[in-house]
Parts: sequence; structure tokens; C-alpha cells
Amino acid sequence: MAAMIQLSVTTICHAEAFSYIPNSGDGTVSIIKVLDNSVTGSVSLGGSPFGVAVGEDYIYVTNETGGNVSVISMTYNTVIDLLATGTSPRGIAISSDEAYIYVANYSDNTLSVINASAGTSETITIGGGPVGVAMSPNDDYVYVTNSEDDSLSIISAETNELFGTLKNNYYLSYINSTDDVAFNDPYGIAISPSGYYIYVVNNNNGGEGALSILYAGTVYSEGEDFDWSDYDPDGDEGPYSLYEPITVGNDPRGVAVDPDNTYIYVTNYADDTVSVVSFSSKAVTKTISVGDGPYGISVTPSGDFVYVVNQLSNNVSVIDTSDNTVVDTVDVGSAPVGFGKFTGGKPPRTPSSLSATKEKTTTIEVTWSDNSDDELGFKLYRKKYIGGSYSLVATLDANVTEYTDSGLGSDANYYYRVCAYNYAGSSDYSNVDYATTGNNESGCFIATAAYGSIMEPHVQVLRDFRDRFLSTNAIGKGFLHLYYTYSPPVADFIRQHDGLRFIIRWTLMPFVGISWLYLSIGAIPATMTMGSFIFIAIFTITGIKRQAERGLPG
Repeated sequence: MAAMIQLSVTTICHAEAFSYIPNSGDGTVSIIKVLDNSVTGSVSLGGSPFGVAVGEDYIYVTNETGGNVSVISMTYNTVIDLLATGTSPRGIAISSDEAYIYVANYSDNTLSVINASAGTSETITIGGGPVGVAMSPNDDYVYVTNSEDDSLSIISAETNELFGTLKNNYYLSYINSTDDVAFNDPYGIAISPSGYYIYVVNNNNGGEGALSILYAGTVYSEGEDFDWSDYDPDGDEGPYSLYEPITVGNDPRGVAVDPDNTYIYVTNYADDTVSVVSFSSKAVTKTISVGDGPYGISVTPSGDFVYVVNQLSNNVSVIDTSDNTVVDTVDVGSAPVGFGKFTGGKPPRTPSSLSATKEKTTTIEVTWSDNSDDELGFKLYRKKYIGGSYSLVATLDANVTEYTDSGLGSDANYYYRVCAYNYAGSSDYSNVDYATTGNNESGCFIATAAYGSIMEPHVQVLRDFRDRFLSTNAIGKGFLHLYYTYSPPVADFIRQHDGLRFIIRWTLMPFVGISWLYLSIGAIPATMTMGSFIFIAIFTITGIKRQAERGLPG
């Protein structure tokens, strides 16, 4: 498999998002293109495919009757390897780098841990009837639901050993009541993007189901200092906290969470519905009718759509997350299951060569290079000053490579970066560039703030010195670059404090004096002039920044 991985990586193209649906009835995987919900292909497997995990380069599908995992190349849409597991493999998860594959063997009460690159595997004994498997986003823990003994096994991904087992009234803290039931025929499982929250679907033996939300913050906060012996397993203060379980529909099977951890989606097999659970309110906010026998469920990496696999009607319902309504139904193979994360793909390539240029006093033109042909659009981010925080300025259509940012503040530096996105997610950010607003691209920000006007005589002396001396040599240009980078936020602070403006005017007198001498007699050696000017500038700006950090009364 290692050789095939190398081949795939060197030839793979960037692509849109796809959903890969295992069909247990006919032994195939249907491939749905998220962009238009067309079925673009099918891969033959055999062995009653059940669980699925999508990586960057491969799809991994458990074959329940075959006792193995099919490895499918996303580049060629063909099976390139079969990996042996235990008996009746169901749920499956992979590490983010696809180095390790974790498979729940329902009939063996074990978890297979497969080292994909080395071609080796080991077996960990866990609870009875393991079904669902989920990997934490940080690749540190693997969680397995054990349906026959009502427990949750937690495996350390670092050591591939059983880290701990959670049961009802066992290593649990109860946020609501000790009478709450954490596990009753636990089935599907998902982990929040932060890794702190664990979502477990309780099938309740085919009856009215419930969603359990467990909080793992204590384990993460203690880090390497965490020790199970610090807790009484039968006590009321365990390292994992349980919120009050949320009632969903009948015979729930699958669960998925959106990238923002806003909603958790649960399939209700017997009701032909999906329960939408709000994380903030910890309650069902909507129930959506879908196809017959909804089983597996997965959210696109972008968070725009939820795909629901309907086993009894042989189709997939597509839910738009903007309003949580069904927008499409796609026919697939026979008796589809799709248990696990079955939606993925490649985000666009990263934009490059971003450039920001001041066009008018309060307008900046931003341009960049588009390096992909599969983006849905671009997201442009901006921050004010070097120490600011980026926020989204605009979402732009595909192939757009410029944006005019207007209505900005004067005498400030604005920094920009951009990324491309599609339903598979967002690219990395481009390079960062900035431009300075104001009446003059290199205005004397601090002096103008202190004296109140760019035309004030003292400010004019400093501007003339800049134009006739500093901007004519490499050292001076370097100093100006740093000054324009860091002085706007300082100037903004000065404008807000009248007492500080008075102090700065006196502080600037040595600058004005050196500048006036040079402009008047031109006899001061350049090195002395430059050295004195830069020393005073650094001393002054540093002092102002310290005052700003301490805060002064207005």
C-alpha cells in the first residue's frame, strides 16, 4: 500500500467535495458530487459494506461479511488494497494523516488498529458489541461505543492502549442528575471540532432514543498530570461530565456535528427523520422528514450541507444547513448504510501574490492571483494595524481576483489576506500585504495627531525633512517603512488623549530642531543626523507605546 500511496499523491488533482455511500445490498460505493448532487461513479467492493471514513487521498470502507477494509483511491475510484480486520467490522475512523485506521469488530469485541504505511495491525480488547468509532480532531483519543454492555471505550492514540472505559455511574460527573443515563445501547458517535465534547447516540434497543453530550475538559486541562487514580470510579466526581441527555426520535443510528459546533444532527431510523439539536440550548430545535430508514449522516467540510443515507428507500437526502431543509434527494445503490464520515474532498489551491494599494484617501485596492479552477469563491479578510484581529470583509465569486475596500479610516494601516473555498473546505491563506490610508501615503501620523493638522508648521518641517533626506537613502527608507508600520495605532491613541498630545508636542521638539537645522544649513554630517533622529524616534515611540499599554485618562 505504501507504493500506491506515493503514486496517488503525485498524481492526484484538486477536486470538489464528494460523498461516498456504501451500499450494503449490492456491495458497491456510490459517488455523489456535492456541487450538483450528480452520481459520478460507482466502485464495486462486495462483502456488505457498512462503515466509511474519508481521508485526503483514500476512502476506507468496512466490509461486514468480508472481515476486511477496502481502501479506495480517490484519484482512480478503484480498490487498491484489502486490509484484514476482526469479525463483523462496522464503524471506522482514521487519523488525520491517514497513518492509522481504527475498526470496531462487532462480533469480536475488539478494535483493530492498522498501521497503513507499515502494513501491520494490532487488536485491542474493548467492550461488548462495538459499533461506532470516532477520532478526536487532535488525533489524541479514539472513542468506541459498545452497544451490548452500555459503555464507551477510550483509546490513547499515542500508545494504542485502552485509556479508560466510561459506564453509567462510572467515572462520570453529572451536570443535571445522577439518575441521567449516559449509555443505553450506544450506537453512533461524533466529536466536536475542539475535541472537548463527545456526542453519543443511544439507540435504547430500538426505542425512543437520546443524545448524550459528554464534556472532556477536565482530561484536557490536566494534560500529562491526569491520573485515573485521582478519581473514585463509583463517585459523583468523574473526569468526564454528562449533560442531561436529549430525547430524539425512535431507533436513532447516526450522528454528525457541523464545523462550527452549532448543530448536532441525529438520524432516527424508525421515524424517517433527522433531529437537529442546538448545542447552545442543548435541545431539539427542528425535526426534518427524510427518506425511509435514515442510517448514516455526514456534514460537508464546508458546513453547507448534511447528507443523510436512507437505507430502506435506497437514496440520500441532502439538507441545506442555512435553514435545515431538504433540498435534494439522490438515488444510490441497494440498502445503503454510510455509517461514519463519508463526505470529503480537496479544497482549492491557495491564492498568491496578494497586493494592497491605496487608491484614494480612504480606499484600498486589493488584488491576488487565482491558482485553482475549482473554487466556489474567495473570502477576503482584513485587520487594522499590525496587532489587530482579522475579520471577514467580503465573500467573492469564483475567478474574482480584486476587491475595492472603501470607507476606511484615515492614517491607518490595513492588512489583508485571502483564501479560496469550495464545499470541501477552504485553502490556506495567501501572503499578507498592507496599505496605508490618508492624504499622504507617508504622512507624519504621530506629529499630525499631536499638532492637530498636517499643515501645522512643525509638521511641515518634519515632512520636508522626510522628503529631502530620509526618503533619499536606504537607511532612511528602512526607518520610514518601520515607522509607517507601527505609528498609526500610536497616533490613533494620541488623538484620544488631550493631555498626551501636549506631552508629545514637547517630545517632538528635538525632531523638529534636528530637521530644521538640516533644512536650513545642510552642514550636519549625514550619519550624525540619521543616528540622532533614529535614536530619538525609537526612544519616543517606545515611550508612547508603553504609555498606551498602561492607559491614560482622556
